[in-house]
Amino acid sequence: MRQGCLGLVVGVLLIAGCSPSGTGGDTTPSTPSASASASAPASPASPEVVTPGEPQDDSVASPDGGVPVWDDSARSSAATAAVAVMGAFARPDLGYEEWWAGLEPLLSPAAAEVYASVDPVNVPARTVTGAAVVVDESSPYVAFVQVPTDAGTYTVLLSRESAATAWLGERITPPEAASG
Repeated sequence: MRQGCLGLVVGVLLIAGCSPSGTGGDTTPSTPSASASASAPASPASPEVVTPGEPQDDSVASPDGGVPVWDDSARSSAATAAVAVMGAFARPDLGYEEWWAGLEPLLSPAAAEVYASVDPVNVPARTVTGAAVVVDESSPYVAFVQVPTDAGTYTVLLSRESAATAWLGERITPPEAASG
């Protein structure tokens, strides 16, 4: 299994190194074994060859923390993150700079671009009023969490890159949009 993972990683690095731009995204020098593999023709039995359709070890998908799974810890951390996002978002009493300083670190970079233009005065919710509930677990990388507020139940979409990374807010959907 470990040799198969190494083969997959070496194969990906070889493919990345052959990209037209010449920047495979990784500036780390290749290891001697990777260089030797690149110069030798690969045989069908070579562990460096990844055959389409063959099952692959998904643990290489997130090298910094492993493949996430849904368990009690994941549900708890998703609910906690959604409450934090909603709690930071539902602060129309704050000035923009203070509001944004509390919300931005809880958002993904893409969500931060979107929510940077929100004026907190226009947020109808002022406080979280109950426990958050994870309502969709179709992917261990994405969570839909309902968070009750004084303005109704919002749905907070969260994402994470691996089991070891924090949940980050992607979208905050108000009650009327969630029910419509």
